[in-house]
Amino acid sequence: MDVVRAPGRAVGNSHALGIAHDNDLRTYVITHINEAIDNGWVRPYYQPVVRTLSGKLCGFEALARWEDPVHGLLDPCVFIGALEETRLIHLLDCSIIRQVCQQYRACVDNGEPTVPVSFNLSRLDFDLCDIFSIVESTAHEFGVPRRMLNIEITETVLGTDPAYMADMMRKFHEAGYQVWMDDFGSGYSTLNALKDFDFDELKIDMEFLNRFGEKSKTILASVVDMAKKLGIQTLAEGVETEEHQVYLRRIGCEKMQGYLFGKPQPFSVGDMHKFADTIGVETTAERLYFNDIGAVNTLSMSERNLTPGNPTHGYVTSMPLAITEFADGAFRVIDSNRVFREGLANVGISSVEEAERLINDTSRPLARQSRQLVETIEVEKYARLDFVAGDIACVMRAKHITTRNGKTALLVSIDDTIEQSERKRHERMDDLLAVMYTIYEHVDVIHVDKGYIEPVFGNIGLHTHYESPDYAKATQQFAEATIYPSDRKRFLDYMRLDSILERIEDSGENFITGFFRLRHHGGEYTWKMIGLIRLADRPNNQVMLVIRSTHWSFDGLLQATFDEHYAANPSDPKGPDLSLSDGSLWRALARDDNVMLFWKDRERRFVGANQAFLDYYGFESASEIIGKTDEDMGWHIDPMPFMQSEQRVLNEGESAKDLVGQCIVRGEVRNIIANKRPVYRNGRIVGLVGYFTDISEEQHAGNEGNLPLRDNLTGLLNYTGLEAATWQFVDAYKRQGIDFAMISISIESFKTINAEFGYSFGDKVLKRVADELVSIAGHQRVLGHVHSDRFVVLAQGDSDETLQGLCDEIERQLMNIPDIDGTPCTVYALASFARFSAIGDIDEMKRYNRDRRSERRNARYAEMHGGQAKSSRSQERGEIALPDDGSGEERSA
Repeated sequence: MDVVRAPGRAVGNSHALGIAHDNDLRTYVITHINEAIDNGWVRPYYQPVVRTLSGKLCGFEALARWEDPVHGLLDPCVFIGALEETRLIHLLDCSIIRQVCQQYRACVDNGEPTVPVSFNLSRLDFDLCDIFSIVESTAHEFGVPRRMLNIEITETVLGTDPAYMADMMRKFHEAGYQVWMDDFGSGYSTLNALKDFDFDELKIDMEFLNRFGEKSKTILASVVDMAKKLGIQTLAEGVETEEHQVYLRRIGCEKMQGYLFGKPQPFSVGDMHKFADTIGVETTAERLYFNDIGAVNTLSMSERNLTPGNPTHGYVTSMPLAITEFADGAFRVIDSNRVFREGLANVGISSVEEAERLINDTSRPLARQSRQLVETIEVEKYARLDFVAGDIACVMRAKHITTRNGKTALLVSIDDTIEQSERKRHERMDDLLAVMYTIYEHVDVIHVDKGYIEPVFGNIGLHTHYESPDYAKATQQFAEATIYPSDRKRFLDYMRLDSILERIEDSGENFITGFFRLRHHGGEYTWKMIGLIRLADRPNNQVMLVIRSTHWSFDGLLQATFDEHYAANPSDPKGPDLSLSDGSLWRALARDDNVMLFWKDRERRFVGANQAFLDYYGFESASEIIGKTDEDMGWHIDPMPFMQSEQRVLNEGESAKDLVGQCIVRGEVRNIIANKRPVYRNGRIVGLVGYFTDISEEQHAGNEGNLPLRDNLTGLLNYTGLEAATWQFVDAYKRQGIDFAMISISIESFKTINAEFGYSFGDKVLKRVADELVSIAGHQRVLGHVHSDRFVVLAQGDSDETLQGLCDEIERQLMNIPDIDGTPCTVYALASFARFSAIGDIDEMKRYNRDRRSERRNARYAEMHGGQAKSSRSQERGEIALPDDGSGEERSA
């Protein structure tokens, strides 16, 4: 905690006079605390916190200061100590929290960037008031996202009632706040506190930097190393010199605070623009990006940390590591450890800057391969790349850290493979190196007699790392990780070790080839050629396995079809029938995962269906439908149109096209479009084949009569679907007198969320809101997502009290969402209801709900701004109120 001495205090007074003066001040503080709060003498000063890697402003600490009209700037030790002793400290702390939230709102309303603010809580705050509820209600009142407020507590706060404090910390965490440990290292039991409590960040006591010797450096590095292993961020206090800054960056400390970056200062509108112009202000996206990077520990790592399935933090031994960023088409090293910098010389690279130059020279194969690596690693999470630097064979291992806003961070190691086993592997690779780089993506050697597989060359993009050299295990692992599910059996047959040499010999060309779909860039499957080549000059019956791309995917389809035919007719002396007349092509099509196919006999009974059809209806196997008709299954609301169309197909040979209808799928009504064709044999119709598409989820351009009724993103009814449902409710009211209500919900913080996190994250928020609404409203009510930030609930038979309770619960539960996929995010919503019997018109109900929400929004604004009306500037800028889709609704940002 920073301490500011009051100016003008007497120097040289006697000890007794000093004590008397301090006692007078303490008495003054106790008797004037309420007056000081009411008159604004107590207010927060803000000290900047800077991100170590970027140098940008990433936060503030709010420090309580008392600017007294009589005594000047009081010493915090005096007024804080006095208030704690008299159990009045909660009055000061609650005032600081309120002012922090007010000033955050002032920044937002003034169009300034914002960063998270941390503030201290005293142990007495938890005894003298419901501090959690005060923080929550104040944040909600001023529209402050929880991610913008961080709670600081010291070791002494934890000591008296550990169980109670653990429960309070859990409440703050579950709500979405971070809890930090202040002054780490200043007490005697801080390590026990780390063991017993969950902290998000350690603020390392400034004393470690005040006496900045080798012992302090060793302790600081150990604290950062330990914190990263525990998943805790670190912030160093008391940073005053460039030497401090350089060392903290070198050991991976994420944040810094101290006089080097600024002293505590009072709040002033416009300050954030000044920071933005000088050192820059970290955005929310950048904060999340650097938080992900900060979890990586380059101090204590081992090779296992750079293999699939292992975390990016750990401790065994040190290895050369760097954190590399790829953005705007270029690489840069944003952090590296000492072993990495020293080890670059071993692979012929003089410095980090030289490494950056080489990897950004797109005329070099390494630069092109590295860019392919980035495309792959977001999905694969791990990649290994073999390359040559000068005449040295090298290996690059890379692991994905994070990707946000077009930037990808990788944990990278580069070495010259000095291990003996690696030496042998690269000696083996030399003979084939030139050909491999130009033709093949992957090369292994299969030792047939010994039953193991030896990796020789591995390019990026394929799951080609084996957990075991055992041939059977490695082949099975490769099939499960990389081969398209429908191709796996065929692949395993192709790779059978007991017949591999015989099949190669029978080919007459010393090699065989097969076409399979392999998981590659971006998680997609593409056709690849897998070749098996006999190495005649090698002992112990060795076969080289090579993988390369094929630009003719139809070759692969033909190969798959031929193999299907041959498996069905193993005794056919002629081999595959190039005419495909025996149904090979049909079998390949029936295995398609994207088309829902079925086929029936002359009596309209199911003979079979493909897997996509079975998955759609939730069947384990085709045996559940074979021999049954649609009527037997009972899945059409009105089966007559489908029955008549199938009879025309079977009796008249007429194809049924784009037949629209409804079917019941696992308890839900779905809209489908079906197509059916006759199947002929020897000139006679023997059955039909058909397929259908679910239009409940798919748009059909130009088919206005069959517009989808369900929102693809949330799974709720869309605007069209909800309108149709609403008129059914109106009809029920007019015919039977069944009243209903319309609850309208606007997500007030949605525009800000989109701006800070991006539209993809906004989509996740909408999906989470939809899921919460289903949980709150239940299945007896109709839900719809009618616009980007608006949802509607239609309810029958509820009293006004129940409806208002539902609105309150919706607002409360949405605000209690702590995070979306691990990212802290606060969702503010407003909900209002209108009853049809009271208004009598749908459009008027919508208008009534808009007005109610607008009234609440304006009242909230006036409360936050002391009764001031919304400025035209704010309205124009759209930070307080924005028009929505043209309906006249205003929504808060």
